[in-house]
Amino acid sequence: MAEVADKRWSAIIQRSHPQFLIASGSSSDQAVEEGIVDVIETLEDGVQAGASLRDAVIAALGSRPAGSVTVTWLIGALACRCTKASDVDCVRAAHRLKTVMDVCMQVGCRASDCLAVLEGIEKRQERYATLQDRACAVPEATVRLFLILMPVMLIGEIASGAQPFKFFCTIPGVICALCSGLCIVIGSMWVKFLLRSVQSDVSSGQSGGITSLLHELTTMNSGEEGEANSFAYQRLASVSALHDEDNSRLDPSSPLDFLLIVSLIRVCLQAGEPLPGALKAIGQCGSIPALRRIAHMLEEGEEWSGAWKAALAYSPCTRLQILESALHDSWCMGVSADMKLQRVIGRQEESLRTRLESISSRLSIRLLVPVGLCFLPAFILIAVVPSIVSYAGMG
Repeated sequence: MAEVADKRWSAIIQRSHPQFLIASGSSSDQAVEEGIVDVIETLEDGVQAGASLRDAVIAALGSRPAGSVTVTWLIGALACRCTKASDVDCVRAAHRLKTVMDVCMQVGCRASDCLAVLEGIEKRQERYATLQDRACAVPEATVRLFLILMPVMLIGEIASGAQPFKFFCTIPGVICALCSGLCIVIGSMWVKFLLRSVQSDVSSGQSGGITSLLHELTTMNSGEEGEANSFAYQRLASVSALHDEDNSRLDPSSPLDFLLIVSLIRVCLQAGEPLPGALKAIGQCGSIPALRRIAHMLEEGEEWSGAWKAALAYSPCTRLQILESALHDSWCMGVSADMKLQRVIGRQEESLRTRLESISSRLSIRLLVPVGLCFLPAFILIAVVPSIVSYAGMG
């Protein structure tokens, strides 16, 4: 049934929205659990085997665009292929992969070097998610334990001959039940708020390609195509709200995006690209206006400090100031920037690792507060108090 639904899904895509995605040989054996890093490793294998980057992307994602490879197509293909990745991760990875593809095409640097950089970034992204999961694991397990112990204790009391439910028929029992329910609701909302506060903010918006595809898919609810529609809707409905064609592909204020920017500049310089050309390529391919302006002013003969000051005044970013310091000697004195860029990458990685560990530990501690103030009192009111009253009445 899964294979039939997958074939119907492919037929729907080809017929209803061919410019978005045309499946090539999709089958149930592709429905394996894969993450973003798995796909990038497959891309690296394809490039090392002699395939072009575009052909490697098409082969790794198991689908073929009708025209050029776009961000919208990459988002849809990654969302369908990477079942282990979240929708936010698919959108983020699609922007990064498209930037890498464009840089390789524009500068002519080795695709394997750029993919190795991208793989490192996505592995760090996975470690960040793992730290979050570990921080949430103990408090979430404690909450679940309290919620499970409540009915277990009541059942145990009934089995031992006590009658705890009689207590809930009294005014104090009703008050205890209401207070317990209120504590559980407040605790649940508190925990959700804390978890949401540490998640990365993603610009909202809608991709025209995905939105129109969804409209066509959801209007075809009858006949043989209905079974395949649910897959398309469930996966693409969520990513459509996260992608905005007008937004920058890379955000220099994001620690991991900044690492990707610095690493790609280093790869471009190693490939023999002049510094203004490297900045221009990353600025154009990553949709970073500040780098484009800096490259343009340097090519027009503007002084180094003046170019950076003017560009950063228009688009202020603390991390780009770090990049300016690392590249200053290369432009003004003609020395290689490779070592300084490597140090910047190392310092940023260490800073990011420390920051993530700090966030993880703080989140773990903060999540214990609603556990102690909300779920523990709820457990006492709904399970312990009726037990004491019941056993006291039996005595």
